[in-house]
This record gives sequence, C-alpha cells and structure tokens, in this order.
Amino acid sequence: ARERIARGSGASVWDAVARQLRSRETRAPRALGRLVEHYQRSAGDDRPVTIAMRDRATTFFLERDLPVAAIAEADAAIVTAPDDPRAWRALARVLRREALFDEAFAAIDRAARLASGELAATIARERGELLFALGRDREAARALDAAAAAGAPDPFARGLVALALGKREEAIGWLERAAAGDGPDAARARARLERLRGGPQPTGT
Repeated sequence: ARERIARGSGASVWDAVARQLRSRETRAPRALGRLVEHYQRSAGDDRPVTIAMRDRATTFFLERDLPVAAIAEADAAIVTAPDDPRAWRALARVLRREALFDEAFAAIDRAARLASGELAATIARERGELLFALGRDREAARALDAAAAAGAPDPFARGLVALALGKREEAIGWLERAAAGDGPDAARARARLERLRGGPQPTGT
C-alpha cells in the first residue's frame, strides 16, 4: 500500500486486502472474522461507500491495531475522493501510527490545503504535531499556536515543543493546562510535570 501511494498511481489495494483476508477466514480469530465480513459486504454491495464510512473504518482498524486494513481504507478514500481533506487526513493518521512521519506530513499538508472551517483547525493541530515529530520545533510551535487560535489547541504537544526549544517555564505553563484536563494527555502532562518539578502532581478536576 505504501509503495503504491508513494508512486502516486492511485491504484487501490483494497481488493487485494479483501482477497487475502478471505483466504484466511477459516483460521481467523473473531476480530479478523469481522474484518473479513466488512470487506465481503463492501465488495458485494452496489451502494457507494462514502468518505465518512471510509474514515470510520480507518479509525476502527487503527484502534484494533490493523494498519494494513486501515491504510487500504485510506487509500480507497483517496481514490474515491482525491479532493476531500478527510481522505488525506485518514492516510496521515495511518502513516503517523506506523512512524512514517515524512509520508504522514505530506498527506496532512495536502489535507490542510483542501480543508476549511473546524476541520481545518483540527488538521492544523495535527500538522503541528507532525512537525514536532519531524524535529521541526520552531515550525511546530507556530503551527500549534495557529491551531489554538483557530479553536483546536493541544497544550500537551505545545508544552513538549516548548521543552524542545529550551523554554522550561513556558513548557510548564502549557503542561499545567494539559494536566488540568482528563484523558491520556492529562496523565502524561502530570507525569512530565513531576519529572520537571519533582514530586507527584495533583490530578485535574
């Protein structure tokens, strides 16, 4: 899938993945069995598969650590609607999960050029996160600041960027904002603050 996408051929690997999954159906575990059923239904259904469906399927497969199926869905989304930013964002998410940061950045950059409104702000945030993953810290700071101004802040990532730039006090401020929330970023922010300051940090309310 990666080779075909890199060549820009537009050739979908979706059917090939479906064939491989069907060939393993007899010895497939339950999760893979559901995956096979998904592809079989889609392959035999004359109704169009929408970008929203592809996006949900990409998320579904990523959450279940099935990157080949996820990248096949993202590839199919791009073939179906090459000018839809959701398709390129889906591809970026898969490539980022696989630590293919250069390829992921190219995909998210394409999505950013196509997006508008609330989705544009979310994509801008993810673009900033990828810039940080690529070691482009100053660009990442500017991108994350722009995303925050547009309504899609990521204080945890912004704190890590500040640390990378040697701005300890600024980083602590961002991490405190992240720690005041909930979810995995809040827990990671509290852990990072603990290392910076020494001693356990209070949980958010």
